[in-house]
Amino acid sequence: MASSDRSLNNQARFNQVAWSYYSPALSFFEVFGERLIESLGVSIGESVIDLGCGTGALTLAAATRVGGTGRAVGISAGMLEVAARRSREAGHDWTTYHESDIVDLEFDEEFDYGVCGFVTQWFDNLTTVPRALVKHVRPNGKIGISVWGRGSWEPHRTVFAEVLSHIRPDLIPKPGNINRLEKPGVLVDRG
Repeated sequence: MASSDRSLNNQARFNQVAWSYYSPALSFFEVFGERLIESLGVSIGESVIDLGCGTGALTLAAATRVGGTGRAVGISAGMLEVAARRSREAGHDWTTYHESDIVDLEFDEEFDYGVCGFVTQWFDNLTTVPRALVKHVRPNGKIGISVWGRGSWEPHRTVFAEVLSHIRPDLIPKPGNINRLEKPGVLVDRG
């Protein structure tokens, strides 16, 4: 599947589930978002870009700390609508949301922090998100990424894949170009 096809499929998928995605059952995204922003030391007056912002778990955590700066980027208009509504309700009217594919994103400014929560798995090349963050963060800025740990969805993922293989084998994710962060901050390209 071409990158643009995959992007369009993801966009349609997230538009479909946007209004149910911000729910008590998925509140762990809020907890992880708050912890990531806190661990980075984000503070008043700094700027943050959140790539793949979803319904705004990281965006709102950052907005609470920085005051009037920040951008959030997502591919799903539906998810961005939920995030923007949440920002308005929290009094963060200044937070801006942009609909764009992470790969195609262009900004004239650089940010103090770049964050991304649970998005890397949607790309064939696992270096796409780190590279996009580096592109938009100023020199000596900080990057924070939340990812699913190895085995974190087991045994559910294996059972799901097995059931799916009998019903719709075309929907089982294929491994992409497996590039990994060997240790914090060191990107290793194996492709």
